[in-house]
Amino acid sequence: MVDYILPDELAGELKVPWGPLYAGETPEVPLDPEAQLIAVGDVTQQNLLATGRMPDVAVVDHVTRRNVPHHAQAGPEPTSGDEPLTLKVNNPAGTISEALWASMVTGLDHPGPVLVEVEGEEDLAALAAVALAPEGTQVAYGQPKEGMVVITVDEAVRAKAYELLAKMEER
Repeated sequence: MVDYILPDELAGELKVPWGPLYAGETPEVPLDPEAQLIAVGDVTQQNLLATGRMPDVAVVDHVTRRNVPHHAQAGPEPTSGDEPLTLKVNNPAGTISEALWASMVTGLDHPGPVLVEVEGEEDLAALAAVALAPEGTQVAYGQPKEGMVVITVDEAVRAKAYELLAKMEER
């Protein structure tokens, strides 16, 4: 495995939502209660917890809108056995590090909830999630200053993820 680095010319492609955009402070999002759920971003995780839905995998960096520390408000109390496995990884801005990729693999394989705490930036974790998650998994991520995007992983969206990964620089 290698680190994937986002070249400047690809940044624009990732600014376009990959699915429906749900706006508002705490948007109502239609989630499949049977689907595995991955949340990328502090506010996204907080919004999902506020609805009573604990993501199976949550990736956060404790920062919102760059350099503004984010202190998540309490969500629902975990029920017995729901205490998340916490993984701490380094992931520089504009990168999907080997450590972040591996944490997604671990999170998807773990039988309970997983919290991935990123030192650096988690912004590209949704791309790794789409590439790695099984079909039917829902991936929720923040669209800065607009709301939350929720996509369901299928063959087409996974192909798009791998197409973008192939255009990224490898280190």
